[in-house]
Amino acid sequence: MRIKLYENRDFMRRTQIKLMQEEVHIWCIRWKEVIPVFEYYQLMLDQKEKEKMEEYYFYEDRMRYVAGKVITKLVLIQYLEEEEISFLSHKFGKPYYKSISGKQDIEFNISHSGEMILVAFSRDAKIGVDIQEIIDCSEYLEIARSFFEPEEVKNIEESNSKELFFQYWSAKEAYLKAIGVGLLKGMSFFSVKDGVIKENGRKKDHWKLIPIKVQGYAAYIALKEKEKSGK
Repeated sequence: MRIKLYENRDFMRRTQIKLMQEEVHIWCIRWKEVIPVFEYYQLMLDQKEKEKMEEYYFYEDRMRYVAGKVITKLVLIQYLEEEEISFLSHKFGKPYYKSISGKQDIEFNISHSGEMILVAFSRDAKIGVDIQEIIDCSEYLEIARSFFEPEEVKNIEESNSKELFFQYWSAKEAYLKAIGVGLLKGMSFFSVKDGVIKENGRKKDHWKLIPIKVQGYAAYIALKEKEKSGK
């Protein structure tokens, strides 16, 4: 599986980019640098999305939401060679679109934090992505003790590192989003220590956790390659 990273300059000329088999495309966009694009393409939001947008009181929160939706729709339209894409959502909120006859489905996932929007796409893998701005957080040890697996908590306590806390948090959210359960099931039933996903002490076969380097942020993609037909 090849991982390709795209940034703002690629977003502005995305028509030259195609999503091929056995590729994961990660779009890492600084939304503040292209605000006019997102303000213009707000027209792409459906009624429910517009209502959700209006629930955000602060402008930056609203624009992060809009930017995530717009990036995803514009890129999917290009990949699928369609004129319009509408989103649905699974039980716990993971977005998807209705299958298009004659075209292979593309799985995608969205995350945003601070000035960054992260969106991942694949034709061949189940995916989840998460990004967390590494901010001052004096309570990070208490949060880890409440939500993380004991070995992860021990590592954070020994390192006394808020960066490690955010790395674990991002990796965990990416996996939860990939399996489509969100935070309702909690974070302590599995671990991501050393980049390996384990549930009840057993390694999750065929799953990968891949860090994404973004200065000032912790970011991960969790992926599981789909079985090839005939196997």
